[in-house]
Formats: sequence, structure tokens, C-alpha cells
Amino acid sequence: MTAVMPAGFAPRMARPPRDSQRSKVYRAETPLPGRRFTTVDECAMYRDHVVGSLWWSMQFPDLDLEHAPRVRPGQGARSAFFRLEDDGEPTITLPRRYRTAGVILHELAHWALHRRPDIALHGPEFARVLLELTAQFGGDERAAKLHASYAEHKVKVSRDFPASALPST
Repeated sequence: MTAVMPAGFAPRMARPPRDSQRSKVYRAETPLPGRRFTTVDECAMYRDHVVGSLWWSMQFPDLDLEHAPRVRPGQGARSAFFRLEDDGEPTITLPRRYRTAGVILHELAHWALHRRPDIALHGPEFARVLLELTAQFGGDERAAKLHASYAEHKVKVSRDFPASALPST
């Protein structure tokens, strides 16, 4: 038997998970100094260094340099952010004050997880991916500081990596 829906009825779409850790993640990252870049081109070269690495290709084989987010300058933007443009092109917007290695890794973590609408934007899986990126490209000392800051700010971190981070295929 098929249910008949009234005219104008639209099924309710599932809501994305609540992003309850967002402010905690930002607070945990803020005190960590990092490598600064002065130009968008330098930021793009760092993006290429990360995305072009063997480590990245092992973790996220379908997210390669050819499909890497375009880095935009972000004049007038109040913060850095990752987004998919209307044509589906990924971009990372980096106003001057956010042109750091840590912010670029943060936005690349969003790109790595962008096909997972079932997880929160700054949830435990995101925190794990960012921690792993930081260890790989910022060094163990910086990763230890981020981990300690996560603990201080009560940021939940997934134990599974990369299984929980990889897109469902």
C-alpha cells in the first residue's frame, strides 16, 4: 500500500548534527602560535604541501591536488572558512590575520570531512583529523600542545582515525 501525501507536503529533511564543540575547538586553538604567511600564494603553496603529501593521499585518496580547495584572500571577511561554491568548487577564504599554518590545517580538516553530513562540523571526528594533521605537518610538540588544549577546554576527540573520518563510499 502506498501512502498518499497531501498537496504541498514536503518530507522533513534530516538535520545535521548540532555543532556543540565549535566554540571549545576555537578556544583550544587560539593560544597556539604558529607559522604565518603573508600572501595567499604562500598559503596555497602550504595547502599544496599538505594535500600533495604521501600522508594525505593515504588518508584521503579521493581528495587530491587537482581537487584541492582554491585559496581566496577574503577581503571583508570576518573569519577564515571552508565552503563549497554554488558550482561545487571547494574554497578556503583566508583574511590576512588568519593566514597561518594552523588555520589552513583547520580548513583542510573541514574539506577532508565535507562529504560526511552525519558528523558535526567541529565534532570529535573533526578534532581527531585536525590533531592528526597537526602532528603530521606541525610536529609532535605542537600536536601535544593542541591535545593538552583540547583536554583543558573539554573538546571531545574521536579515538578512530581515519576510519571515522573517511567519506562513506
